[in-house]
Amino acid sequence: MDDAGLVLVTGVAGGIGSATAKKFLDAGYAVAGVDISERALTAPGDGDYAGAVSDVRDAGAMRNVIAGLGRPVAHVVTCAGISLPEETVDEGRALPTVDVFRATVELNLTSHYVTLAAAWPNLRSGTGNRSVTFASSINALQSFGLIGYSAAKAGLIGLVHSLVVPLGAIGVRVNAVAPGTVPTAATRREWAHVPTHFNDMAALVPTGRLGTPDDIAATFLALARDLTHMSGQVLVVDGGQSLHR
Repeated sequence: MDDAGLVLVTGVAGGIGSATAKKFLDAGYAVAGVDISERALTAPGDGDYAGAVSDVRDAGAMRNVIAGLGRPVAHVVTCAGISLPEETVDEGRALPTVDVFRATVELNLTSHYVTLAAAWPNLRSGTGNRSVTFASSINALQSFGLIGYSAAKAGLIGLVHSLVVPLGAIGVRVNAVAPGTVPTAATRREWAHVPTHFNDMAALVPTGRLGTPDDIAATFLALARDLTHMSGQVLVVDGGQSLHR
């Protein structure tokens, strides 16, 4: 574990974000959680936790959040993002409108860069083991529909590749995690109009089950704490779902 610094987790009110914050807290890290929901203010577990309510798309607001931490950031984990209802409902039947596409990319790609840009001065001032990990998706790798969401998640992989050198120059590693289908409260609401959605997705998983938020959280922790010579990589955590087509 790092003796100094803390872990910044965005989307901390969501299923994966909350599990990720708890996983780091359980491992003895200090955690700063950010979300647009006030649930960010409630600690997801025991330990050194500080929550902030902020829109991760707002560069000025995120700079204020980072400035208010008052301590070095060792690891950044960006979990914020979800497919928009307008795209989910029309999925497979029509192209998303330009406005929906733009909003989806803003939430699922640009916001991750906003978070990184806000944390950059803080990361540069640190020493020792430091990392940035983006939450991508298997939608970036295979055709599972959701045009705007998939494009944004693929953009995160390109962002990882382009950041390896500039982040490496300041001693920071950068990677992405690409989860498969993970049932959470948010994704269940998202797909409520397709009652068979999760059963259909589970049928594609060779290991026999869909992923859990804890599966993804464990991967984020391993990338930050254990896999200290890994940078520029995408770890797919889907039980083989993306290969069973």
